[in-house]
Amino acid sequence: MVYYVLHDRQNMTFGLFRPVILCGVAAKSHNAGMVLSHEVTHIKRFDVFWKILLRLAVILHWWNPAVWFIRRSFEWACECSCDDIVLYGKTKEEIKAYMRLIISESGRNGKEEAGRIRWGIGGILEGIIQIH
Repeated sequence: MVYYVLHDRQNMTFGLFRPVILCGVAAKSHNAGMVLSHEVTHIKRFDVFWKILLRLAVILHWWNPAVWFIRRSFEWACECSCDDIVLYGKTKEEIKAYMRLIISESGRNGKEEAGRIRWGIGGILEGIIQIH
């Protein structure tokens, strides 16, 4: 299931058995295709499952800095490998467009730290437009 969250402009996938994609770009834009491709890659590789396991490890071993390092490294590698899969076989122009999208998503006009997730569920529910 895909939802377009137009006010928050955040992209993410959650859910283990019935995954949901929140897409923060306009449904008809070229960027939506790239974002959805990235998020579908997460679903195909069961990244949510592995992230849940790593979070469980952090909960059980909160005092161990190695576990925190492994979790952060896995999440970084996971995102980079999804980007590689999305860019495989693309033209230089498509790669440049995707890189511009990554830069714009990480900056957010200087208002947010790159990669920071805000969990405002009340605000998310107000701006969701169901597509599927």
